[in-house]
Amino acid sequence: HEENKSIFDQLHAQRDRIEQEFDGSLVWERMDNRHACRIKSETTGNIFESEMWPRMIEFMTNAMVGLERAFRKPLDEINHKLKSKLSS
Repeated sequence: HEENKSIFDQLHAQRDRIEQEFDGSLVWERMDNRHACRIKSETTGNIFESEMWPRMIEFMTNAMVGLERAFRKPLDEINHKLKSKLSS
């Protein structure tokens, strides 16, 4: 629980850099009363309207690529710190 919150806090401290790399705003939810935290990108739409599917698929694909690009380096850095801490 505390490790998740610590990782979230470390990522949140880099929010500007991450959102710049993502190329948009993200929703940051620490959810203090839960084990998990959430960082997400949102759009409006209705999955039950098939004419919206191409736009929604494009949004989800772009968001997945952007999230991976934006979080790869910060998560690698956090992972390295955690491994160093465990080995000392």
